[in-house]
Amino acid sequence: MMNLPQQINTYFDCANGNLDALKDILSLDICIEDTGENTTICGIEQCIKWVDDVNKKYEKHTKVIDFNTLENGSIAVSTVVTGNFAVGGFCFDYFFDLENDKIKKIKIVYTGKQ
Repeated sequence: MMNLPQQINTYFDCANGNLDALKDILSLDICIEDTGENTTICGIEQCIKWVDDVNKKYEKHTKVIDFNTLENGSIAVSTVVTGNFAVGGFCFDYFFDLENDKIKKIKIVYTGKQ
């Protein structure tokens, strides 16, 4: 993958099906906000279950297209997500906040169809 921080590369590897390393890169009090689903999941076990559930439901694959670091220190990652959707792929931006070498927060924003 691109020259992303290792934790983010690992997150996308895990989000693409290999969940084993998630416990190593997520903070215990991680929160994932999915704006498209209007939901926020907090806690490492709940977030790992959510990633697993989404993987199983959509058989999805996330491809990183671009990334940059924002002024507030968040890392914005543009992606294309494909899977067993009825209408092809979708574009999402992920915003990662890191703390103590762990992912503390992820915000997922739907940006359109591929």
